[in-house]
Amino acid sequence: MTAKKPGFTQHQTRLTLRSLSDLNEYFRSHTEIEVVWRLTKDLSSQLEVENQLKSLAGNELADLLPQVDGVITTPSTAMVEGMIVDRPVACLDYHNAPRFVPTAWTISAPSHIASVVAEILSPPPAKMAFQRACLQDCLSCASPASPRVAELIVKMAAAAHDTRRQGHRLHLPAAMLGSNFPAAEECLAPLAEVYPGSKVFQENDIQSLQVRLARAENENLRLALHQSQRGIGYWIQLAGRETARRLKTRQLGHQQ
Repeated sequence: MTAKKPGFTQHQTRLTLRSLSDLNEYFRSHTEIEVVWRLTKDLSSQLEVENQLKSLAGNELADLLPQVDGVITTPSTAMVEGMIVDRPVACLDYHNAPRFVPTAWTISAPSHIASVVAEILSPPPAKMAFQRACLQDCLSCASPASPRVAELIVKMAAAAHDTRRQGHRLHLPAAMLGSNFPAAEECLAPLAEVYPGSKVFQENDIQSLQVRLARAENENLRLALHQSQRGIGYWIQLAGRETARRLKTRQLGHQQ
């Protein structure tokens, strides 16, 4: 997919088209992958592909996303919509510009296409966990947006009425609705999903983890004490043993 505007300058538009051309070339040689193109402007005719975009309004995109296995899109709100339905989302971005929403996968050069496509068709659990954390960090999905938008409009109108009545210049306060976004620590991906091969992060029993921590601290203390008791005599003895070992190995070599 592409954003509504593939570029804000001719150079940006040409670069977007080049990225799509590289992607199209890859898919032409991998016919086992069924591709649904949803492109704006006249990009589909330039790429000579069938465009499934019928309308930018309505539920067309929402109906389409659950039917696909993964999403590749230029930077746009389509990234967020793909994440909402839990599809692996790759950002096609040859512009290498800062993005408001990070993604677990990025295609910024032709050499990235093969590996990224392979992964979004069979996404690693750790990267999907990271994607969910990115979504939670940038979007509050706890409640529908419509009531908050309506409340904001009412409060803006009330603020405008009050300032006009008082003869003041309009100045809207920041965060008029407060914030229902999760705390930063709540956006972190669960470590069990990020490190599925580590047994430590699969353990959720606090008492069991406390026992393991106590054992680790005791063992660390014992090793630190043992290390501190090694004086110069220990290292001289260790060096002597190593010298004797090397000498014996050399003598055996001569005998053979």
